[in-house]
Amino acid sequence: MHIISRGANESILIGEHTIVKVLEVCEDRVKLSIETPGAEPAYWEETVYLDHSEELESVEISG
Repeated sequence: MHIISRGANESILIGEHTIVKVLEVCEDRVKLSIETPGAEPAYWEETVYLDHSEELESVEISG
């Protein structure tokens, strides 16, 4: 995994054609723009961090 820091109005190029730009940074969220050519489908992945360890204990994992 690579961790990249960017501020508002800064962007990165992923591969040859995908541009991810930081549009806005607020206290608890970030607004991104993802530009891809029409032929490539866009998708996203989200990572959520919990603040309290008690919340983690109440999660039941089945498999």
